[in-house]
Amino acid sequence: MERIERGEVTMQSAKTYAGIGNILCAKLPEVTQFVRILDEECMFQYEPENVVFNRQRTFWADGNFYEFFNLKMIMEGQLDLLYQPNQTIISHSAAERFFGTDWTGESNPIGKTVILNGSIPFMIQGIFEDIPANSHINVDFVVSYSTLMALLGDYMNTIMPPQRNFVYNYIMVKSSSTINESEQKINRIIAEHTGRLNDQESFYFSMQPLTSIHLNSHLSDELNPNGNKFFIWALSIAAVLIIVVAWINFINLTIARALNRSKEVGVRKSIGASKKQLAFQFAIETLFSGLLALVVTVLISFFSRNLYNQFAEITFPLLDLENGKLWFIFILVFLVGAGLASIYPSLVLSSFDPIKVLKGKNILSIGNGYFRQGLITFQFSIAILLIACTGAVYYQIENMRKQNLGVDLNQVLVLHSPRSMIANQERAMLFNRFRDNLEQESDIITVASGGCIPGKKFLIHSEDIHVEGKEIDVSWSFDVASVDERFLPTLGLKILSGRNFEFRPDEVNKVILNESAFHTLGFQFPEEAVGQFIRIAQFEPQEIVGVVADAHFEGLHEKIKPLLLTYGHDYEFGFFPIKITSNDIPGTINKVATQWKAIYPRDPFDYFFLDRFFDGQYKDDQIFGQLFGTFALLTIFISGLGLFGLISLTTYQKSKEIGIRKVFGAGIFSIITLLTKDFLKLVLIAAIVAIPLSYLVIYHWLQSFAYRFNPAAWMYILPVFLLLITSLIAISGQTVKSALKNPVDAIAEE
Repeated sequence: MERIERGEVTMQSAKTYAGIGNILCAKLPEVTQFVRILDEECMFQYEPENVVFNRQRTFWADGNFYEFFNLKMIMEGQLDLLYQPNQTIISHSAAERFFGTDWTGESNPIGKTVILNGSIPFMIQGIFEDIPANSHINVDFVVSYSTLMALLGDYMNTIMPPQRNFVYNYIMVKSSSTINESEQKINRIIAEHTGRLNDQESFYFSMQPLTSIHLNSHLSDELNPNGNKFFIWALSIAAVLIIVVAWINFINLTIARALNRSKEVGVRKSIGASKKQLAFQFAIETLFSGLLALVVTVLISFFSRNLYNQFAEITFPLLDLENGKLWFIFILVFLVGAGLASIYPSLVLSSFDPIKVLKGKNILSIGNGYFRQGLITFQFSIAILLIACTGAVYYQIENMRKQNLGVDLNQVLVLHSPRSMIANQERAMLFNRFRDNLEQESDIITVASGGCIPGKKFLIHSEDIHVEGKEIDVSWSFDVASVDERFLPTLGLKILSGRNFEFRPDEVNKVILNESAFHTLGFQFPEEAVGQFIRIAQFEPQEIVGVVADAHFEGLHEKIKPLLLTYGHDYEFGFFPIKITSNDIPGTINKVATQWKAIYPRDPFDYFFLDRFFDGQYKDDQIFGQLFGTFALLTIFISGLGLFGLISLTTYQKSKEIGIRKVFGAGIFSIITLLTKDFLKLVLIAAIVAIPLSYLVIYHWLQSFAYRFNPAAWMYILPVFLLLITSLIAISGQTVKSALKNPVDAIAEE
């Protein structure tokens, strides 16, 4: 969904409105059915066994969810009741957590009742197989959406723009309809029901195939964190380049070993062997070598798959026998690589002149082959590219960690409390006791509550926000979170103007804005905003009592968005941030746990430290950097092996020349220069090719970050320097050995 204001897209969200599905099904024949999802993390309890788990992935969804997404049901009750309030289906793993593995007799979960957040009962009507971890839809509990309508009112079924967007709408359309045609009809129908907010504002609703969301959708409020298509392409290309580098090594070393087989070729040709026969023989030998490599690769991959999955933090089934596409690509790469790697060496070996070979003449010049030099240059270019990109990834991650976030994450212990749109006044009273008890401890500074924390996406967005008393030319959409009076000081948020919330009843009509919000509303200075009133849609006006400095609640991939803080516990807390001292952290955690168990005896004690949690947003970037760095090291290692082999052959071929030069007075340094200068020239040529390419790749990758560093020139020069050092190390042993060798021995060799 896009919100367009004055011709500019000001919001792109995956969430839409609860009333859209009903309208489309009634008005658009192409839409056969729809499902709404409201995503939360809830606490569930099975009271008879006193089994309770927090942070259970929960979907408030329409009754046809299991049918719409074709869930595989293991056990079924009365699934038609899922359209009624207080009904649920649960995943196989959730059923095992709450009811064990034996579901026979009285242990059958069907018909049992679980309690959501200590207040709302749900009867289990089915158990479905766990949805694969790499699926867009992943859930533990699917609870009936009609429960929300029964508890909160019919607006949960009818809400439309410009009110709050809080659900994900999935629609099923007939295959005969195209996306463009359906989008035009959908927007026309929705416009008929909502119109424009005014002449300057409108909405546009787009459709995405479910299978394309994970890699191709980059909207706000995605149901699950999406994959990074750039990462996949970059790692895939890097893997292909490593294979190509290995093929190049094979070609160069095979040709380099040609002298060892030159007499064989000469003899066989002299007794009648044709060039075609020799080429075929050498090609078969190469293919056989490739086949052995294939077997070794499969064995290494099989035994290292768990290590790889742990390193990359994925559950990808390497060498899955049922994954036909994976095996097709694997075998195709082998055939293409082995075929290409065998053609050129077999043609070179089979083309030797038998007369020259049998006379002992040098039929192969390693140093002057432009094709081979081009292959070596290509290897070096890839190595420089991968090193530069690896450095950029690590530098960007460190840059993000060192950025001033506008919020203090240090020494903040966060307790995860159940989150739900269904308020619970009893829990609000319990929190006051919990907070007062903890703040009596000397190593606990403040205890706060809020529906948001840095590093967690906002679950509420309010639209149609405008300044009361001003002419409404544009209304805005803000992130919204409910917090208490200790939230700002606990997280170190700086008040630019006005005041913080206070503990008194009339604060529910007060709000605090961040810098982006007051600028968005048209105020130039924070002082102008304080004391003004804003209105959210048709609700009562609310007074702006304070303005806080912008802070990064999301990672540095995203720009800071307008934020509106309200007072209270309307959103069932969500998080309890606790500012502690560093004197005795384990002891402090034990004190917090003791109070938690005393006040919330049914709730699991679920905590984390805010700085580590926030850094978790960069986990994918870190893993990408580690994998890319591993690829870079592997490329350098392979290139070094190839270079070592070639310099060994070069020194062997030039042994007589070296001996003669030394007899005529050449020094050790001049001999080393003779052997290394051609290879070092190739490194410099590779740098000329790789540096501009590295710049383009790094520049494109950095565009995915709203806040990024500016790469310096040394970041592109350093990989060249490292490659030069590596090359010198690879060739130094052989060159020094040749330079120190007795020239008499070299000249006397036949």
